[in-house]
Amino acid sequence: MPTTNLKKCLANGSIQVYLDGFCFCGPKQTAFIAHNESRGTPFNGFENTLNEFFSATPAVLLFDAPATHVPNTLFDSTLLSTYYAFYEKLPKNAKLNASKDSLGLVHTVFPEHQKYLAPIKKNYPNATVHHFQQHLYDCLYEHSKRDFKKNIYLHLQKNHFELYIFQGNALVLSNRFPHDGAETFMYYLFFVIETLGLDQEEYEVNFLGKFDRYKSYYEGVQLFNTSCNFLFTEALKEDRAELPAPFFNF
Repeated sequence: MPTTNLKKCLANGSIQVYLDGFCFCGPKQTAFIAHNESRGTPFNGFENTLNEFFSATPAVLLFDAPATHVPNTLFDSTLLSTYYAFYEKLPKNAKLNASKDSLGLVHTVFPEHQKYLAPIKKNYPNATVHHFQQHLYDCLYEHSKRDFKKNIYLHLQKNHFELYIFQGNALVLSNRFPHDGAETFMYYLFFVIETLGLDQEEYEVNFLGKFDRYKSYYEGVQLFNTSCNFLFTEALKEDRAELPAPFFNF
């Protein structure tokens, strides 16, 4: 199933990097630690926390800025800033990196804040750093590649959601939108659907996971699209209210 590789990647747990804190998803326990809860610096007690949560090297997933995808046929490693400038403003004190999907079809271009990665690399010098959207792309490609109907995939997280549209193995659209409730979420979703001129018979709506906190979002979409799918629910751990991106709690 499409989540198999992701589960393997996260088997030792993950450190998820956000603008306002770190999420530690260990094999046995999970917690979100906000920067402002540390006394003067985000990294007080950081090593003790790492030792408490992880007995082996965890994966490192970046959520602190959006990523953009570039087809391999167009990719040039010297043009990272050009690719990213078309999509988003580069955050201060960040450098751009790129990673390739498992089949070599797409490069994901994303910023790295060395300030946040430095204490992780100090403790886990061999840790691999990926942007979470690289994993999203891999999962969604595997799910969609044999389905020639358009699939809309929705990944909900705190304050933002990612919207992907695939048709078979082709990525039609990927974008990130803010949300502060079901109404703004539905506004952006149906704005995309109307802009692309999609008829309801042309596409499937797929939510990644199913979480109580987003019940009103699901119900709002189901008023207009009765056939909503909830993917990979059997692979996920219980929903924890403090986790910013619950889909990545494997």
